[in-house]
Amino acid sequence: MSDSEMLRKPCLASKGFAGTLSIASFLRFESDMKQILKTALLVGMTGAGFSASAQAIDPTIVIQTLGPGRDGPVVTALRQQNALNINPRQMITSQFDFAAMNVRVKFDGDSALLTTDGMLALRSVAAAMTHPQLQGQIFQVGAHAWSPNDPGGAIGVSTQRAQVVVDHLVAFYEIPAGRLVPVGYGSSKPVLPGLPGSPENIRIEFINITGL
Repeated sequence: MSDSEMLRKPCLASKGFAGTLSIASFLRFESDMKQILKTALLVGMTGAGFSASAQAIDPTIVIQTLGPGRDGPVVTALRQQNALNINPRQMITSQFDFAAMNVRVKFDGDSALLTTDGMLALRSVAAAMTHPQLQGQIFQVGAHAWSPNDPGGAIGVSTQRAQVVVDHLVAFYEIPAGRLVPVGYGSSKPVLPGLPGSPENIRIEFINITGL
């Protein structure tokens, strides 16, 4: 493919924006964005602009939680019977105890724009996903949201957030897109049902769906 040919792919990972660029332009843009992210992370790590609300995640915990063989008894039994017929691109209900982990990834207000804190949380997830124990594993990236101004709109913003997280992991950490399946859950699966706007409910859930 020549440089004059156009390539369409995500180019603002933190906003989920897709634009049309020439290959050379995209590569320059990608290099600039990576440098911006590195600068933002360095600022955060030295204390300036680093929020205490950022979730500190040990990649080792992610690996232990999401690794092969960590499914619960229901999914384990269904796997053994070759009876696990679930569409990986649809919402997975709580009755299926796949290996899963909730991560509080921060976004700007009710938008799908990642904050620096959100990027820091995803950096730890990316470190785990590139570890040998998780290489080749496939994950559903489930976004759970709550929109106080428009509760019915939570499904829309959660769908956008799921895609943004996938775009970010692919663009900045080179996680293969085929290993990540974005799904928006809206407010359908709260951790605390009585407190729909609780930070515990507004999260990204990584579910190991390898084999589906």
